[in-house]
Amino acid sequence: MSFSLQNLTDTSSFCVDSYKCKWNSDCFQQPGVSPDFINNLNKNKINLDCIYSNGNKLNGTLRVLNLSYHKRVYLRYSLDKWTTFHDLNCDYLINNSLNASHSNTDIFTFSLELTKEIIQDALKNTQNSMINIEFALCYEADSNHTYWDNNNDKNYQYNLSACQE
Repeated sequence: MSFSLQNLTDTSSFCVDSYKCKWNSDCFQQPGVSPDFINNLNKNKINLDCIYSNGNKLNGTLRVLNLSYHKRVYLRYSLDKWTTFHDLNCDYLINNSLNASHSNTDIFTFSLELTKEIIQDALKNTQNSMINIEFALCYEADSNHTYWDNNNDKNYQYNLSACQE
């Protein structure tokens, strides 16, 4: 059984400095509840499990196949349709009882905090107040193997509306 937040509908509102923001995840399907989750994980070696917002943070969990002891796992995201991108390292979830059913996998987490500066920069690249966060996940096993979960070449997308009060 995969760690997931089933039927998650997240429309939480928050304020950052003078910006009023609201997450819009109505069309986001949690990958961890998909019947193909384990098949995708075995194929891609990395797979997003779930994503959720908490105030101005976009949080998520993902699984990787345990192919090596040394690994780097990160979230690559863009707020401007990949003109620029940023990498955010994921954290290994230590002593997780959820791994008992998948002993050949490791669980990682990430938390992307949307600061005032990030929101301001993102709003410069949009005609309206909708910020589209596109992202993919990367798993580097040892130093010579790189695997991606990019939602079957569509990239994951999560939306945020933001306006200055």
